[in-house]
Amino acid sequence: MAAVAGIITGRIAQINTVYRGGPSFHFYHRILDLRRQHPSVAAFLASGTCIEMLYATLVSWDMNGRGAKMKDYADFRNNLQGNVNAFQAVEVAANGFSWANRGAVVQALSSLYDQLMLMKTNGKLVSNSKTLHFVFPTLCPPMDRTGTTGIVW
Repeated sequence: MAAVAGIITGRIAQINTVYRGGPSFHFYHRILDLRRQHPSVAAFLASGTCIEMLYATLVSWDMNGRGAKMKDYADFRNNLQGNVNAFQAVEVAANGFSWANRGAVVQALSSLYDQLMLMKTNGKLVSNSKTLHFVFPTLCPPMDRTGTTGIVW
């Protein structure tokens, strides 16, 4: 385990140079900073600045290019804020997260995932996983279509 941790911490700078830079890197760190400044998910979602930055971060992460088309900002904001109770359910379930209570976390995340409608198309995997990552960065990894084509949601 120490060897894996050493590789991760020793090569993080290399990963950052290969993975993302420029605007997407800036927006990513900005949204994570805002999330830390708003420890309550309800406060985060109530902030116009946080929602705007979340929207901008998703755009910079290619969620409005190629085949992906995000909803207009007002619809995006309304969907997030309209699901504040579902976000709070995840927050409560994840408090003190352990493998022993993972069922409650998975159930709350599944319910929230199903309610998020952020795209003009019916696609949810990429947009929802990225959104959930930005809101719950230590709980949810971002995903893309690479390597997930066989997953049924």
